[in-house]
Amino acid sequence: MLTEEQLKQFDKDGYIVLKHFYNSDQCTRMYQEAGKIVANVIKSGELEKILMYPYVSKGSEPTIEDFDYFEESAHDAKLFLNKKVFAADSNVDPDAKAKVIRNKVNRIGHALHAVNQTFKEVTFTQEVKDVVKSIGFSKPVVLQSMYLMLESSSDQGHQTSTYVIVEPSKLVSFWAAVTECTEDNGCLEVIPGSHKKGGLKNKFIRNPNKQEYDAGKRYIYTEGNPQYPEEGFVKVPLEAGDVVLIDGFVVHRASPCKVTEPCNTYAFHCYDSDKADFSEDNWMTYDENTFLPLY
Repeated sequence: MLTEEQLKQFDKDGYIVLKHFYNSDQCTRMYQEAGKIVANVIKSGELEKILMYPYVSKGSEPTIEDFDYFEESAHDAKLFLNKKVFAADSNVDPDAKAKVIRNKVNRIGHALHAVNQTFKEVTFTQEVKDVVKSIGFSKPVVLQSMYLMLESSSDQGHQTSTYVIVEPSKLVSFWAAVTECTEDNGCLEVIPGSHKKGGLKNKFIRNPNKQEYDAGKRYIYTEGNPQYPEEGFVKVPLEAGDVVLIDGFVVHRASPCKVTEPCNTYAFHCYDSDKADFSEDNWMTYDENTFLPLY
């Protein structure tokens, strides 16, 4: 359970660090499971079909297949790359290739909590339930999760609720450090208190213009490209096993990775279904098989 001091800090800053939330065994199992997922994709021969995140792959304009792949990931565990980097030598051992490729992976998403037993186990722990109860959620639902390995980031900052819209209340996210997250390998950066400054600034939604949607422009940002503050970001380094609990309105980003292997994190999002509804405007659709009650 969160202490009164932690709750006050969470309300003030929009985030808190929960030290040693996961043990070393849990972190090892998450790290190894992510490696298995990458290796299995390579062994299946499907690597050339994998897309860059969020949905652009082979050219400047995404295809119908690209959009389909992105949408399917909402209820599956799909691999996304930072950029197209493939080992051309087909004789390279798949396991050896996986070690190289996993450092080029942006994420595995977006329903690990529902379709993968390892990640389901670390999502639905008593510790997670106690934290969510502490912040007053009565009917919490975990609706999205991802494993992140951000080699690089050009992100100037964003709010999680831009991409996961629940109304009228907000959602919270657990960002778990699977490996050590340092200022050199891509740790999280946040703007403390930004959750109280102007609310949700942008929404990533399905295009309501049917003609445009059918023509291929499936998603739009409601506010185009809003400018977030360039100053005020605070780096949040973590030890393996630490968790950042973060409000969905907090502006955050990943630090640039300056080393060979980026930090690995597991993130999942949760909202109180008793006080908010999942918006039908979301890019992902509701699915009772992946929108799972926490308790």
